[in-house]
Amino acid sequence: MVVQALNQSKGAMTRPEIAERLGYYLNELMEENKVVRIDNLMYSTPEKAFKDIKSDEILSIIKKLMYSTNKIVEADVFRKYVIS
Repeated sequence: MVVQALNQSKGAMTRPEIAERLGYYLNELMEENKVVRIDNLMYSTPEKAFKDIKSDEILSIIKKLMYSTNKIVEADVFRKYVIS
């Protein structure tokens, strides 16, 4: 990907420019569901990230959390309870 970015650029690129371009590709891969964001700094493939997930248990935790309050529960709150 780095070589491809350099070949497509009009001239030489700085390290931050290359990193920015790689971030763009990472976002594209996330939109295509080929890469998932695990937390603020970590990414993986869905196969690796979710291989040991027990979806029934997670749905149970989410339902309990949703029914425990009358407020809107944001995704980060779900993540906090599911991971812990």
